[in-house]
Amino acid sequence: MISGLHHVGLAAADIATAARFHGALTGATPNEVAGGLLTAINVRIELHQASGPATTVPALNRPGIRHLCVQNFDCGRLEAAVITNGGSLIAPPLDLGTGNMYAYARDPEGNIVEIEGLPYAPPEQPNWAGHVALVTCDIDATLRFYSALLGTQASGPRQVGPSPAVDRMGGMSGAILNGAWLSAGNIGLEFWQFREPVHDGAADRSRFYEPGFSHLAFESDDPARDMERAITLGAIPADRAIEPRPTPGALDSRFVSGPDGVLIEFVRMASSDLALAGLADRDVVARIEAGR
Repeated sequence: MISGLHHVGLAAADIATAARFHGALTGATPNEVAGGLLTAINVRIELHQASGPATTVPALNRPGIRHLCVQNFDCGRLEAAVITNGGSLIAPPLDLGTGNMYAYARDPEGNIVEIEGLPYAPPEQPNWAGHVALVTCDIDATLRFYSALLGTQASGPRQVGPSPAVDRMGGMSGAILNGAWLSAGNIGLEFWQFREPVHDGAADRSRFYEPGFSHLAFESDDPARDMERAITLGAIPADRAIEPRPTPGALDSRFVSGPDGVLIEFVRMASSDLALAGLADRDVVARIEAGR
């Protein structure tokens, strides 16, 4: 059984710089027992060495794992963390009509992070990860897969754009997207299919060590069983050519390729300190949204 999203993987050319940026933004701290894991209050980021520096910055509409969203009461506080630690904003924070403040930023290696200020959150609440976003070529098929895998119902899809504010936030022109959301327990998953502009490049990653967000890792009490379940839902066993690396500190780890070639790991940790049970506030997303 899957209990939540244990971590999102990120292949970085400069591990120390990536750790400093993402640690400052999410409030995550390195785990000395399991080398590459940064631990935030409700999720982890696994940093691992990329094969080399990125030759291009990831396009916002490229299918795959596209961004991690970090939330706080004060979007200005998040903006300051981005700039102070070597990142940049695509555009200043803006309101898309929800009352929240949003901005897309890039980390020092060009990976996209979203920062979001929620006026209904407690001002004293430390930063938390709100969701991981995936861009897909087929949002209906992708939602069927993840809804069945996680046993949760999605909200959406619904159309976003065309809108000057949406274009400004993403640095695009004439963007039209279908979006949907579902809960992975400790964090949300967000899905986007771009109707305009459509990405014309490869949808999947050719290697685990390719720079950028590398994989989603779901915590499981039986990784082999959940891997088989994912395969019955349409995933395929991960190609050895991708060279996936098991999570540091894992007792068991299995990989599949899901919709759009997204690499998915099912992991059982050797220690409860390294599992979801060891997080400081794994229910923060549900609690903040319940108080909306």
